Amino acid sequence: MDLEALCRDEGSRDDRSRRHCRFPGGQVGTCAALDAAKRHRVDFSAYPGAKAAFQALCGRLGQFRAGDHGPAAAPAAGRHKEDRKGPPVKIALSTSVMQRGRSGVGQYVLSLVRALLPAAARHEFTLLVLEEDLPLFSFAAGSMSIEPVSERHRPAVRDILWHQTVLPSLARRRGIDVIHVPSYRRMLWPRPCALVSTIHDLAPFHMPDKYDRARMFYGRVVARRLAGRQDEIVAVSRATARDVETFFRVPAGRISVIPNGVDHGQFAPGSKARALDAVCAPLGLAGPFFLYVARLEHPAKNHAGLIDAFNRFKSATGSPWRLFLAGGDWHGAAEIRDLVRSSPFARDIRLLGFVPAADLPDWYRAADVLVFPSYYEGFGLPPIEAMACGCPVLSSMAGALAETVGDAAGRLEPRDIGQIQAQLTLAATDGAWRDRLRVAGLARARDFDWRVTAEATLRVYARAAAGNMRPGEARRPREPGTLQVSRGELLVGTGGGEWAHSTGDGVSEPMQP
Repeated sequence: MDLEALCRDEGSRDDRSRRHCRFPGGQVGTCAALDAAKRHRVDFSAYPGAKAAFQALCGRLGQFRAGDHGPAAAPAAGRHKEDRKGPPVKIALSTSVMQRGRSGVGQYVLSLVRALLPAAARHEFTLLVLEEDLPLFSFAAGSMSIEPVSERHRPAVRDILWHQTVLPSLARRRGIDVIHVPSYRRMLWPRPCALVSTIHDLAPFHMPDKYDRARMFYGRVVARRLAGRQDEIVAVSRATARDVETFFRVPAGRISVIPNGVDHGQFAPGSKARALDAVCAPLGLAGPFFLYVARLEHPAKNHAGLIDAFNRFKSATGSPWRLFLAGGDWHGAAEIRDLVRSSPFARDIRLLGFVPAADLPDWYRAADVLVFPSYYEGFGLPPIEAMACGCPVLSSMAGALAETVGDAAGRLEPRDIGQIQAQLTLAATDGAWRDRLRVAGLARARDFDWRVTAEATLRVYARAAAGNMRPGEARRPREPGTLQVSRGELLVGTGGGEWAHSTGDGVSEPMQP
């Protein structure tokens, strides 16, 4: 990233305060950027090409400094009802952060694109897709333009550089109105058009050991500067919205809370027997079993705590229940595999690896209980998808999970192994409780729908594209407004990290966190 420009530019914040654009100590310029990296003990030599990319980016983005201080587009004062007969919008959606579809962000991108397909009859969409990911978007061919991106840009540093240098030029050539980057990790600094970014969570501010030092530095320092350049930010939960306002200092009025959805055509109740035949029988597996769907990431996803609790549960009860862990390898996967191998009940713990999206519904239908003991989530898709399939859920309430699952899940305390053990025991022995969770989960899942998520996202695109700003003009603060989201709520950014329900008659009521 161009840390020189990020720390030197004085106009990227709405309050125009110089102190927000400096690194600690009041320094500016390249030396300040490097000093900040050193304070975070970032070793750029560990990332091939990082230093060259940094130098190239510094030179490339210098041209954007003069008269280029605020976000590209300012919306008209206040929000207004969308004019469905308004002009079509040209939207470019970057997909390179989807990690081959094997992550929550990947599922967000794929699900959002599917839900946006009907809108392609009116608006012009360009999907920017890494070459090896092209088959994942075959369903959109014919409805949306697909722009292949060379695989040489897949590595993180090269991908960042591509977003900051190549993408802006492409957007200008194509006459793009809005660029949507669905992750804070690739937000743009140049502004060839209106910029929209989806932020799923700000885990680096909550879990200091989640990533290596370079990624933590990027997430905590660089991304905060980039966030101020965005015209609109979509937060997938109120918890994430509060974090964006608090840690990235983005005004609440520029943040739209649009929860993730559920594809109810795919995730729906079905025959448990058929599901067992479809996904368990070919692997020689049988129930009853707990299922945890999360990439093998240690310590963030808390596989270690779950395995410990499961060992205690088995020792205390002698129960035949098993534990199946579905998810591809990620940071710390080796530690998780070691814990499984060393478990006295290793034969009852099965690592399923990455489960294709097409098989997930049957795994949820086959499972007796989904467990989700994660330390932190910005939303938490698996619990809602499992609920939609009629699977009882035990879930942590950390991060945004409390607002996602509501009262429809059994509560897990991720740092209390004894409590997790007790909940596993209750779920395994109390069929009536599982039935109550199943009914509550089905009702909760109906509050989420990708079609509603897509409609709300389209309104964000239209609002960003309709903005108008003279060259060099500072962005006008947007007045707080409302946005219909999938749970039927109207969310209003009130400032100070608070959000409120709109009652529909101009009266707002404070929302509980």
